[in-house]
Amino acid sequence: MRPIIEFSAVSRLYGSRRALDTVDLSLQPGELAFLVGPSGAGKTTLLKLINREIRPSSGEVWVAGIAAHQLKASRVAQLRRRVGVVFQ
Repeated sequence: MRPIIEFSAVSRLYGSRRALDTVDLSLQPGELAFLVGPSGAGKTTLLKLINREIRPSSGEVWVAGIAAHQLKASRVAQLRRRVGVVFQ
């Protein structure tokens, strides 16, 4: 079964600050996961990558079989219709 979310060696920089450093992640459909950590750990960055609000500095982000890291701006709405993110 193909993962619903997959990160492969994903890094994200904000200037010289590294928010994520070569993250590998795989979540299967129906799998439940909790994203917890201290302030500044990269939780929001990870969610923004899934929702394609931002692009990774390097690596690949796959969401529901869509290559979010390569997605053209005109196709972002298509991805977001398949993904729900609720920020607290």
